[in-house]
Amino acid sequence: MAALAPNRRHVGEEVHVSLAKKASLGGGGPREAWRILRDSGGRGLAKRVARVAYMRLGAADLEFPLRLEHVADSSSLRLAEPGQRPRRGTPLTIGWICTPPTAGSGGHTTMFRMVEALEAAGHTCVLYLYDRFDYHGDRAAHESVIREHWPRVRAEVRSVADGLAPLDAYVATAWNTAHVLAQHETVPTRRFYFVQDYEPMFYPQGTEFALAEDSYRFGFTVITVGPMLAGLLADQFGTRAAVAHFGCDREIYRLTNPNPRSGVVFYAKPNVPRRGFMLGMLALRRFHERNPEHEIHLFGDRDVHVPFPHQARQGGPGRPGRVVQPVRRRDRDLVHEPVAHPRRDAGLRCGARDRRQSVRASQPGQPERGLGDPEPASLRRCPGRRDRGQGPGPGDDLRERGQQAVGRRATGHRAHD
Repeated sequence: MAALAPNRRHVGEEVHVSLAKKASLGGGGPREAWRILRDSGGRGLAKRVARVAYMRLGAADLEFPLRLEHVADSSSLRLAEPGQRPRRGTPLTIGWICTPPTAGSGGHTTMFRMVEALEAAGHTCVLYLYDRFDYHGDRAAHESVIREHWPRVRAEVRSVADGLAPLDAYVATAWNTAHVLAQHETVPTRRFYFVQDYEPMFYPQGTEFALAEDSYRFGFTVITVGPMLAGLLADQFGTRAAVAHFGCDREIYRLTNPNPRSGVVFYAKPNVPRRGFMLGMLALRRFHERNPEHEIHLFGDRDVHVPFPHQARQGGPGRPGRVVQPVRRRDRDLVHEPVAHPRRDAGLRCGARDRRQSVRASQPGQPERGLGDPEPASLRRCPGRRDRGQGPGPGDDLRERGQQAVGRRATGHRAHD
């Protein structure tokens, strides 16, 4: 067996050299690889090699989040329901179908808050984990992550691979888990769909886009986070949804620094297209050219390459209490999401909008504040900071409102800002 090691090493070297020769995707050979190494460094060459490997090995199919046998079709569903409704006030057993969470996952955190609330109300929750790539995986390892990072969740943890028991209700938490729940159509249960995003827009118009859209036609009872999604689903699919309004932990997200601030906080997630990383980089480059004295603070991914001269402090994901600290020291928060964000309650003026959805991003009865169109120039000015020579912008009243709120707290009055 030991004699095989050199051959394995030789094969590995051949693959590496072959990929390096193709690093430009144009077949430029070793000369092209050396040029990339000279111009972009080892990191740039490694990224090109990885890209070629990704394409040549057909790794794109790893992005599809469903096993094929779990793809449902809204036109042919026959969903079984319980014979009778439980009596009002009866404690229920509710299953939540979700992907295995990782530390810091925002979507899982919101879902687990709902689980905690149901458990506090006397109901029993069961988590059913679904992972296409680890279908019969290590449930105990996933459960340890849940217990460590969401310690107040008491729910039992099971695997979808073991089947769905006939519980009082099930809640799908993403489009792929909605398909899983629909495919178990013979289970007599009430089916709910907890919608936190309009997930078709996570993808180009293709298979995933179409299947995500179809999940809204399954006939589940829909609960959306925020009114924007409820309105969007009503317009697009005629779906009536219950709305869970945005919450905010005022012990963490609160205004503690009413003093003048400077700088920008940017949520940097280059591998998540909907976060608009390059759009943010273009806006920040323009902002930095005009305001070089202001610090730019990045958080999100730990290893982020910023393609312009900058002053930046980079930090990875962390618990909310740690993440909000740099927010309180800066004036602007640049995010690319058409939803409200709790960092506003820490005194920030927040960033980008989607033109088609921005009107519904505001809470009912409140004006739309601090949102800019998704172009670099608009985001560079957003959300109302005065560039040199310009008058006041539409968000310049927030600091004054924040100072008033702090004053009311100091005098014992309850603040609702």
